[in-house]
Amino acid sequence: MQTFSPLPTLDQLLDIRTIFLETKQLAAAVDPMVGGSWKRSAPRLHPDALPHWNHVTETALSRTLLRSSLLCTMAQPILEDIRQFTETTPLAILLMDNTMCMLEMLGDKATVGQLVELGFQQGVFLREGQIGTNAFAIAQIERASSWVYGPEHYLSCLHPFSTVAAPVHEPDGSLLGIVGSFEPIEQASALSVGLVTAAAKAIESQVQTEEIRQEASAYAIQINNIIDAMSEGLLVWDENRTVIHLNLPGSDLLKVRPTRLMGRHLEEVIKLPEIIVRASERAESLTDIECTMMVDNRPLALMVNFRVVSLPRTTLYLASFRPIEQVRELVSRQFGAVARQTVDNLIGESSQVKTLRRQIKTAARAEAPVLIVGETGTGKATIARAIHNSGPRKDGPFVALNCRAIPRDLILAEFIGFEAGSYTNINQGGQPSKFELAEGGTLYLDEIDVLPLDMQAALLGVLDTGSVMRLGAKHAIPVNVRIVASTEVNLDNMVMDGGFRTDLYYRLRSFHIHTTPLRERREDIPTLMRQKLMLLSSQIGQSISFSEEAEEALTHYPWPGNIRELESTLDRAVAVSEETTIGIEHLPASLLTNSTSQPGVEPGPVVSLAEAERRAIVNAGRSTGGNLTQAAAVLGIGRTTLWRKMNTMNLTVDDFTNGDHDGDRDDGHDLN
Repeated sequence: MQTFSPLPTLDQLLDIRTIFLETKQLAAAVDPMVGGSWKRSAPRLHPDALPHWNHVTETALSRTLLRSSLLCTMAQPILEDIRQFTETTPLAILLMDNTMCMLEMLGDKATVGQLVELGFQQGVFLREGQIGTNAFAIAQIERASSWVYGPEHYLSCLHPFSTVAAPVHEPDGSLLGIVGSFEPIEQASALSVGLVTAAAKAIESQVQTEEIRQEASAYAIQINNIIDAMSEGLLVWDENRTVIHLNLPGSDLLKVRPTRLMGRHLEEVIKLPEIIVRASERAESLTDIECTMMVDNRPLALMVNFRVVSLPRTTLYLASFRPIEQVRELVSRQFGAVARQTVDNLIGESSQVKTLRRQIKTAARAEAPVLIVGETGTGKATIARAIHNSGPRKDGPFVALNCRAIPRDLILAEFIGFEAGSYTNINQGGQPSKFELAEGGTLYLDEIDVLPLDMQAALLGVLDTGSVMRLGAKHAIPVNVRIVASTEVNLDNMVMDGGFRTDLYYRLRSFHIHTTPLRERREDIPTLMRQKLMLLSSQIGQSISFSEEAEEALTHYPWPGNIRELESTLDRAVAVSEETTIGIEHLPASLLTNSTSQPGVEPGPVVSLAEAERRAIVNAGRSTGGNLTQAAAVLGIGRTTLWRKMNTMNLTVDDFTNGDHDGDRDDGHDLN
């Protein structure tokens, strides 16, 4: 920085200047910075000439002002403050960029007028090459504050003035611009140097602050863009429950504009579930919590992660969330890895199979529930999947639930789910209902006959309302799911005995499909055998065939276990056989014992289930002498059910007693 020793008198400065102009020798009293500038100015300018101005064009000036907009913006209020404090003092304040182009000039009218007469105006350059020695040029060259007094200016036209200037630096140390002043030499003092230097430092501080602010703003924008690019929604609030941030995915999911929430109390729009409220009070984290959030009094099922962030001056609460439908899609993708059965998976060309295919296609096009009834092993699950995969819900999840496989004390929670925090452990994440997991797809309920009456009521409620109420929840969750149920038993009997709800039964059997046992479509058995054998051959890498005796035995066996028994029998035969031909010796003994194709054994007639049931009722009635109460007990059914079946079969008590009406028969004589 230039040292400011006591100034020589005007006469002394004039003598020193004259000696330099005549001899080009510098006196010892000359300031080194001023002397150096005189030496640079002497070859270029005549000391008594006017400034040799160099102006920028109007277009270049616009670009210069734009490039220096930060400097001008930060310097303007500081320069105006200086002008206000020196309002009664003759003083002009100038601002230049790092190329010495004058950007601003303000001050008292008289001083500014004098400078304008000399050619000072916006867009001129105050370099040594244009106006000779001056404080502005020295400050640019020396990168330090400078004071040039009267005759120290190389050009005589500037001798009436004292100029003071100081550089303005960027945060990285590079030159941003120059700030300085013109004032009459009569009032010049070192105070002006302090004023200008302080102004330069203030501008530097403002520039640095603004650049930090811009960097922080750019960083915040970058962070916000990253947060907005998340697939999950993010909601942030402080310890006063004032909303700090809501990202775009969260806005889309909650259907609330961020500007509506920012700065407002959270619960003006959103009501948090109790588990998150308790976690925030205890400063505990939650992971993958399924809960219902109320947004504008709308229930919204979400998967939430909750975190508490402690900062020096405040505490922030972060909830990231995603729609529960994403869980459904995940389930759908998991189930999509399973073979997608369609009507093509129903093997056979019997009339029963052709009818079944038509029923499946008809049911698949509808949305009403389906009830599949048939013996074990007849492919009820395959039919359920075929209905799902042949209809509009094929891209949705297929969730299968065996009602018998769930313990009685757990079935309610497994069936309708429970809300997060419903149990004692605050981190209990909740569990979605099976209806939610099957959202947009199909829920298959196998062995629905074992469903308890309270669960039957819950299922009927879902079918009626299209929503499910989890355990511990305060609001129902809308669900869009199709129900397909199956059973091996006659639900008509259960309805009559009170073991199955009548209203649910008729809701389920909107589409009623009966699977035919294998013994009633024997023509399909060879096709099923060949299909299974082809699959087994491909698995072991060699062709397998049947001997004539084995094929004959398999074809005429009644298959009480139906297709499942047939497939397991062939699996076992291939496993125990060390040859490529399966012989009769590879088949189970029970199959040979019960096969109607055994040599020397006369096969008995195969009767339908309906005929077998009629014979059982008649035998029971005759064995009890027409006592219907005892007959019902022998058959293991209710007395009312026995009456109804007898009425359907046109049976009377006389059919049991052959006209003998002795005994307790008055309780069932009138079947109508």
